[in-house]
Amino acid sequence: MTIKANGNRDFNESGDRGERNDIDVRAEFAAFGVSRGTLWATEFAELLEKTEARLVGVTGRRHIVPEAWGAVESAARTAARALVAAAGEDGRPIYVATGLAIGADQLAAKLVLEARAEAEARGEASPLRLVALLPMSVAEYRRDFSTKPGTGKTASASELDDFDRYLASANLVVEIEPTLANVERAERGEPLDRTAQYAALGDFLVERSRLLWAFWSGDASNVKPGGTTDVVLRKTRRLANVDDGENVGNVRASSEASAEAVCCVATPEVLRVKNPDGTKARIPESTENAGKLAFWTSPIDAPPKFESPENVVDDLKRFWKRK
Repeated sequence: MTIKANGNRDFNESGDRGERNDIDVRAEFAAFGVSRGTLWATEFAELLEKTEARLVGVTGRRHIVPEAWGAVESAARTAARALVAAAGEDGRPIYVATGLAIGADQLAAKLVLEARAEAEARGEASPLRLVALLPMSVAEYRRDFSTKPGTGKTASASELDDFDRYLASANLVVEIEPTLANVERAERGEPLDRTAQYAALGDFLVERSRLLWAFWSGDASNVKPGGTTDVVLRKTRRLANVDDGENVGNVRASSEASAEAVCCVATPEVLRVKNPDGTKARIPESTENAGKLAFWTSPIDAPPKFESPENVVDDLKRFWKRK
């Protein structure tokens, strides 16, 4: 794999990817020499494995109850600062991958950039790196910002500007490859199966994130492939075979370095319901748990137990300190 100095993909004259020394790739990634470039998800996964980098994957709904936004942001900020505090002790960076969708994804991006600014104000380097993990090409993905979440109305130019601003601020842009079925659809001149691409993005978050940073209400009644509930539940099922540091029954054969966890911000959502007359309406969930956190290193029971951020932060810090 060859990466140009500016981070763009490099192809030789035949159109094939060039080869380069793996040590050079590791060095570039460790120094984030691929900054502002674009990689395929498989390339990014390869770099993560070679550098043993720590990845936080973000999943969350777009339709957050407006009345709960302040509490959700405050709790998420607490979690982000806990990550910074734990990471600062060994100096290793943490890569935070978000799809930059309106709602939870952009909130996570905002907090990563906020942490960067706070570190710069102290004359320090932030350990958090923002990765834009996109389900499809940027041009194609921007079409999904054509409606305003929760209203069905055309999105404002400012909302598209927000996406572009976060994208421009990302340290790295990663695109999920088209699924085989979508490659075949493209060859036939058929439109992209967007649901399949979002499902592939969910697969990446489940399989590659050491920590899944979820913005989720805890309601498991609506599960769609690649959706927030699907990603959270599949990730927690993986934890059945992951060492949680306390329960010897949850130890798998591989090393402790591969231990995984979920940190969840209770995020009340705007639900879409069908009225008896066939029309659709949106109703807000209860905001009772807004601003609370949950942390799991083993499978969750339903419904999950949310607590005050102060009760969760120490667990999060202890987990992240583990090598």
